Amino acid sequence: MFDREFLERGDGDRRTNPVDVHVGGRIAYRRRSLGLSQSHLARALDLSFQQIQKYERGANRVSASKLWETAGFLGVPVGYFFEGLAQTDGATAETRGPPATRLTLSIERLAAHLGPDQQRLIRDLLRCLLPRSAAMSSRPETE
Repeated sequence: MFDREFLERGDGDRRTNPVDVHVGGRIAYRRRSLGLSQSHLARALDLSFQQIQKYERGANRVSASKLWETAGFLGVPVGYFFEGLAQTDGATAETRGPPATRLTLSIERLAAHLGPDQQRLIRDLLRCLLPRSAAMSSRPETE
């Protein structure tokens, strides 16, 4: 299933598990896309902002109950935190694609306030601005 060496190691050597990093990254992405600070999320979950930092880096694991609570507060199903996490030959694989930046998250937030026709126009404009090779490789959106 997951990284057997990581799970079976009992020598106290704590390396970051890719699943913890992925889940933490998804928490950070959703928090930022909602425009929330780490402190705001921490208060809502009755945690310190340092704990949120550790979750988001994957340095600390999020317990099942805290993940459930986090999903409820952020308005996503628990499975959201595992989306994009692929398993191959019993090993975990990292998420594909470029990391989100503040600018891309800002564009996403603004686009959410537009109607479907306006969103399609913005999408088409962005595709026109891409280099030809990138525009050809972008997946077509379902409308």
